[in-house]
Amino acid sequence: MKIGKIDVAFVCHTTFLFTTKEGRVLLTDPYFSGGFQWQGQQEKHLQRPEMGPETIDKCDVIFVSHDHGDHFDADAIRVILENNDAIVLAPPEIMEQLEAMGLDNGRFWVATENTKLKIGDLRLTAMGGYDDAYDEHGRMNKFSILIESRATTLWYSGDCHRLPPGLSGKSLDAVFSWTIPHTVEHMRELTPLPKRFIVTHCDQHTPGHFWCNRDPWEEARFVSEVLPEVEVIVPHRQNEFSLVRNSK
Repeated sequence: MKIGKIDVAFVCHTTFLFTTKEGRVLLTDPYFSGGFQWQGQQEKHLQRPEMGPETIDKCDVIFVSHDHGDHFDADAIRVILENNDAIVLAPPEIMEQLEAMGLDNGRFWVATENTKLKIGDLRLTAMGGYDDAYDEHGRMNKFSILIESRATTLWYSGDCHRLPPGLSGKSLDAVFSWTIPHTVEHMRELTPLPKRFIVTHCDQHTPGHFWCNRDPWEEARFVSEVLPEVEVIVPHRQNEFSLVRNSK
């Protein structure tokens, strides 16, 4: 799917590839591992991506929003870095884990509030702190990201519960977000409203003891009820997208 000047491909869950007109590529929250530990249990990913990290042969930036296993796949990051000259943009505790694996910290760009990164026609701004999420050293450890290229502006939420103040006044061509009710409801406060809402975080897992196993179509209908002026889109793999509501 093309949104403005950015091509968007859905890999799985919250993993997307964003490609600019110049061919700059951003990968969000890589999740290829097949599952992760959550509250003492292994959550098995029932909708694993058809592609593997070794197939990603062009990547400029890997963004990791936080250290939950369905957003942070360290082994996949290792493989992608081996095959690409990518930079990792992530919270400091993620960087420490990657450095402990022997990865090159010269390719790390530590995220703090309002950290900016520009590569060609890709501009990124990290937004954090609004969830009161900090690590044991008092450092922000959960981020969303503003993605800009030419006249196109997107916001990828990661797992944020509260909207960052920096979104105020931004003309957003799309938001990529899960459907936590108060997060969606607070989007009504944005001026102007986003043009599109892409539903994320709905892949199926077992036993499914975290925010998952949700019907994306039901989640999309909920978003449409709260934000009737906004186009709501359920992403599909292989770069196919279905429009749930088109108000135009």
